Amino acid sequence: MTNKRIYISGPITGVEDYMKHFDTAEETLWQMGAIPINPAKVNAQLPGRYMEHEDYMITSLAMLSMCDMVMFLENWEHSKGCKIEMNYALTHDIPVKFFAKELRALTVKDNSETIEMLERLLQKAKVAPVQPTSII
Repeated sequence: MTNKRIYISGPITGVEDYMKHFDTAEETLWQMGAIPINPAKVNAQLPGRYMEHEDYMITSLAMLSMCDMVMFLENWEHSKGCKIEMNYALTHDIPVKFFAKELRALTVKDNSETIEMLERLLQKAKVAPVQPTSII
């Protein structure tokens, strides 16, 4: 993961301590030699009272588009924004990984296991599945 830009995706709306989760993931990715892209920090700098959810998503997708991979935090499937980011990643061939409870990268042995896991998660999250071409 050295020098790879990795976008952190996780639920924000309705999560009281979301920044702590994003900061922990960011620190973990730095320690792994990656370059974490933390949308929670960037979006926190925007003038909130003038911003709509769509505005945050436009900014977030711009950040995601410049990344080599996206890592999803726990409970991503309950977030409208994370579902949008998942679909974006899959349709733009951005590799997808997940953080486990201990914030270690979840390792999947082969691509078929990954696709099956994603299909289950997408079904649970009620996201229309997209045929991925390459997933790490």
